[in-house]
Amino acid sequence: MGSKQERKVKLRLLYERKGSSYVVDAETDNISPDGVFITTKRRPLAVGTKVSILLELQGRKKEFQIQGSVAWQGGGEPIDAKAGTSGMGIAFEDMEDEAREMLFAAIEEYESGDGRGPSV
Repeated sequence: MGSKQERKVKLRLLYERKGSSYVVDAETDNISPDGVFITTKRRPLAVGTKVSILLELQGRKKEFQIQGSVAWQGGGEPIDAKAGTSGMGIAFEDMEDEAREMLFAAIEEYESGDGRGPSV
């Protein structure tokens, strides 16, 4: 199995704030069927913020979107001041059956260390 650094999963976070839409590319090494912890160089979003997460499974042609909301944040300041990163926990909500099945399969592949976890 690869090291934690080698097993980072890339994803795209979409959200709206004050009537404007934003897209943030982020990464994680902590994803489960219930949610994901996202590491980002930006300040974490406020708890309760609704988001969409776009995942594309490597080696597969289909991408899928999962709705969620910020459940908690790693403070308001960067978690790793040297790297300039911070993070937040996103709880998944309103997931279609097909997306849930794809996510479960992706997590199994990711945890097996075969390098084909979800990414964009």
